[in-house]
Amino acid sequence: MRVSELIRGNFQLIMIMLAWLIVGAYLGSVHFIFITATLVLFNFKNLTADMLMGFIFILVLSDSLETGTSFAKSYKNIYIILLFLFFIADVNNRQVFVNYYLLFIPYFIMGLIGLYYSPAMGTSAQKLLSYVLLYIIVPNYVIGAYLKGGKYFFGDLIFFLFIIMA
Repeated sequence: MRVSELIRGNFQLIMIMLAWLIVGAYLGSVHFIFITATLVLFNFKNLTADMLMGFIFILVLSDSLETGTSFAKSYKNIYIILLFLFFIADVNNRQVFVNYYLLFIPYFIMGLIGLYYSPAMGTSAQKLLSYVLLYIIVPNYVIGAYLKGGKYFFGDLIFFLFIIMA
């Protein structure tokens, strides 16, 4: 698949993410409404791959030291909770449910025990919850996107990661 075909096939998602970046950088708290509205639209249209790639985009932005991307630091927790709520609302319609997270229960328990010794219990609890949700949601979204898009999903994902990291 050629790069021009990948750009054409993902043009809408690229423009939406660019809009997220512009709204988040220049319009203050409006990004909460704007990104949430687009996620609801993605979910309504069953665009699992777009929701997953949007999550990766927000995570990459949240690690940036640029001041214009600081909105992503505050929104990444909301994003994972929204993905979880969409996942729970649609759990009966899923063709496959991946129980991958069960392998990590001992580590989650150790994290829970570690909360007791943490000087920043609130932040530690948020991070633990985020990791639990990540291990439940991301494998299921990847499998769902693969079942919907086939091998083209992985091509799009690799292209997206390449563009994000470039």
